[in-house]
Amino acid sequence: MGLNNMRIDYIFLCLLLPLGISIWCTMISNKHLKRNTLISISTKTLNLFLATRLVYWIGFGILIAGLLLGVIQTGGGEQARTLIARSVKIGDGTTNFLLADMSNYFLPIIFLSLFVSVIALAIIGRKVVKLLPENDKPGEEFTRFRFTFVIMASSLIAPPLAFGSLLLL
Repeated sequence: MGLNNMRIDYIFLCLLLPLGISIWCTMISNKHLKRNTLISISTKTLNLFLATRLVYWIGFGILIAGLLLGVIQTGGGEQARTLIARSVKIGDGTTNFLLADMSNYFLPIIFLSLFVSVIALAIIGRKVVKLLPENDKPGEEFTRFRFTFVIMASSLIAPPLAFGSLLLL
């Protein structure tokens, strides 16, 4: 399968749309996370988490966009999954290129960025746990931290759930 028969607008749509959405969400997240004093205790670790999560989101975003394109081109999720599994060309081949050929590159990058993000999240959590008062009840800032920490962890769970739910279409 050659790249010359793929529609360039589909490639750009499947690459640039996830890139733009991921950067936009990271900028919003960055603004809110830097306001939380407990999370921004370790700015290097927070920046590492944000950067690796951005890579993670972009990788999964491209896979999700490729799968959506396949579903649209074939008319259904089951049909798209079957054709991809059998290496049958779907439409102009963009879906096959993104999900079959490029996934060999995307998946290791996604797993590495997930691993680094989880480690960064653990380091942030450990630094905050050290600040917990031993005798007193934790203040409101620790409650806000817990909620924000759960949201940060959930941001790593959402892309695979979205991809998995698209596989059920």
